[in-house]
Amino acid sequence: MPNFINGDLAILSIKRGGNYVPVACLTSNGLAEALTFNEVQTKCDPGVIISTPNSYSYNVPLEGVLTDTTSGGGDTALASWDYLRGLMRAKTLVEWQITIGDPVFITDSGEGYFENLEMTAPAGDNITFTGSIKGTGDIIPTT
Repeated sequence: MPNFINGDLAILSIKRGGNYVPVACLTSNGLAEALTFNEVQTKCDPGVIISTPNSYSYNVPLEGVLTDTTSGGGDTALASWDYLRGLMRAKTLVEWQITIGDPVFITDSGEGYFENLEMTAPAGDNITFTGSIKGTGDIIPTT
């Protein structure tokens, strides 16, 4: 029987001041990878489409609950929406990593830019946010 891994053990962090810090109060995070393909049909094999990989891309989606990491001296051990928003507005290249396990047995890391951030503030409920880091370059796996 397989040992399933709880999503709580996949932690998204971004580099802040030389250290990786967790993105505060995420409810979900992931890693989406994609390839585009060149397709060609030749007279040598009529009706047969040959696909070859072309470009690779990825993004790191995230969802969370907004926390106050700025007042009362703030909390530099976490990166909440307020900090992420500043990175996006400044068009700052961020270094990210996702660690999985306790103890950690998988780490993926890379660089990218926040391509979107959205905050939702419903009446009578917690403020939430969603966003995505658009990767640039390769993902560096460490096991």
